Amino acid sequence: MITDRPSDGGVPIVYKDAVAEVYVDEGDHEVAKIAATNLGDDIERVTGCRPAVTGSLDDLASSAVIVGTIGRSEGVERCLQASDVDVATLTDERESFVIETIEEPLPGLESCVLIAGSDRRGTAYGAYELSKRIGVSPWYWWADVPPERRNAVVVESGTYRFGPPR
Repeated sequence: MITDRPSDGGVPIVYKDAVAEVYVDEGDHEVAKIAATNLGDDIERVTGCRPAVTGSLDDLASSAVIVGTIGRSEGVERCLQASDVDVATLTDERESFVIETIEEPLPGLESCVLIAGSDRRGTAYGAYELSKRIGVSPWYWWADVPPERRNAVVVESGTYRFGPPR
């Protein structure tokens, strides 16, 4: 899911001098906002580059990470229109999420990584799954496990679906 080099349909989160912004809707659940902020912190821990965390879809960088809960996030709802995700199937599941790369999801936005949760826990799990994939151990906070350092983080093209818990 994560590579160090851009590829067709891949979305750079950090590559050379470019850093994607992290978007989370102000009207989303509090846990979604916390998870999006933590994702920004984790991107900085891994790369040394701090992404802006914003609640505005206006003036996003050329690439962004859109984090949110289906039905609670304008950014997620708008990106889902350009997506291949079966929203009805996802919303019928609890604590589920999808991570998907989307090209040109919004006017002015070249590409995004969409993290769409079926509910508030699904949204948080999605953000933390991406953190884990870029190199931050779930044990970072509890056991001081240092993150794996990277110069670049690019999400490979695709749709990655997780959940519900079994």
